[in-house]
Amino acid sequence: MRLEYGLREHYPYERVSTNFRLQAFVWRVRIMVPVYDEQFVLRIELDERHAVRVTAEGWQGPMRHTFGANRLCMWFPKDPPDRQWSPADRLLKLVDTAVAHLFKELYFRETGEWLGEEVHREVPKIEQRAPLDDAA
Repeated sequence: MRLEYGLREHYPYERVSTNFRLQAFVWRVRIMVPVYDEQFVLRIELDERHAVRVTAEGWQGPMRHTFGANRLCMWFPKDPPDRQWSPADRLLKLVDTAVAHLFKELYFRETGEWLGEEVHREVPKIEQRAPLDDAA
């Protein structure tokens, strides 16, 4: 699959669900956060509108930038397209961005300082959608 190009060389992953008719996909990617040596599994959901959700499975405790339920807020939903991920960027860039985000979350937990830009300090109120079905 073109979205996965280059991913296997950097991260072990599995495609959990594929629904080509609906253009809906789910992946689980094992990652290690550098410096902190903490492992997580990223659950990546891509729906038919190319909306993507990345969840850090195994994360314990609060996060500073999340949409709730450990779903990472890696960009502001109203950011221009060049500041958001798109399928043309492929999954490798999305996973690398998520690893950097989790590093910032761990650093914030340790120091109380967020590394990098912050558009908001509270979780934005957005529509909550149910996870894509693994059996699709």
